[in-house]
Amino acid sequence: MPDDKRKSIGFVVLYGILLFAVAGVLIAISLYIHSRSESHTNEIRSTQQTTLKNVQDENATLRQLVDDLNLNAAEKAKEIERLVDEIAMQGKHAEMLSAMSIAYMHCLNNRFSLARDMFETINPEHFTEDELASYERLKLRIY
Repeated sequence: MPDDKRKSIGFVVLYGILLFAVAGVLIAISLYIHSRSESHTNEIRSTQQTTLKNVQDENATLRQLVDDLNLNAAEKAKEIERLVDEIAMQGKHAEMLSAMSIAYMHCLNNRFSLARDMFETINPEHFTEDELASYERLKLRIY
């Protein structure tokens, strides 16, 4: 029996060494897979951070562009409003000059009542000096 016992002990020792060797190999494989996985995860994380930074930079650039466009649009709107007002003023001015011309034509044709009616519609508020002088001469001629 001592031979059987010895075989048994040898088998247990061999089986134990083999078991520990397999466990060591499995641990080594697990560590290798884990390190590769961690490396891949770090690479993905780095790529995501770079992409996020790029998106944030682009977002900031676009926000600045939108702010600039809004400011520019507001300035353009004010300029357009000023030009519209100026054109309206010029239109009124042209109407006053036209009314003055029509009143003068009525005077030349001795239609003084029509000339007075037309003259009363004239507002000389924005006339130049020459236009005011003509306005005063017409007024003397009509009245």
